[in-house]
Amino acid sequence: MNQDELRLCYVKDSFAWFTSHFDDEWGDDWDDVPYEHNAGQPYGYHYTKLKDCVHHTLVKVAFEGPFDSPCANMTNSPYSVHTINGGVVPWLSVWPMRKGEFVRGGATLKEFIDFVERNEGTVYTKRVTKNEALSE
Repeated sequence: MNQDELRLCYVKDSFAWFTSHFDDEWGDDWDDVPYEHNAGQPYGYHYTKLKDCVHHTLVKVAFEGPFDSPCANMTNSPYSVHTINGGVVPWLSVWPMRKGEFVRGGATLKEFIDFVERNEGTVYTKRVTKNEALSE
């Protein structure tokens, strides 16, 4: 699976989750407000109307940088994960917000990495061993 197929669906603390099934991704209390006190990480699966379980690819990425979340400077934000992923507000922005310097739900992994690195942040990935690299 390439970076363009994985979409940003959840951010908590210094971690961002990306899913292969953005429109069907769900997590515990993703429809509750405020998301920062209720929502859990993505499940990584969904059920079809025929009750078949469809598993998603999930990638969890660590990052750091000078970014604000949707709940920055609020005790209780007025947002759920679903409203954030619906585009009401970005998952991360740079303060002071510069034109175009934010990343919304549904962004690709590549778009996320570009955003973080362009704004003086760092993205951390799993170290690939020599044996893992040879097996790919």
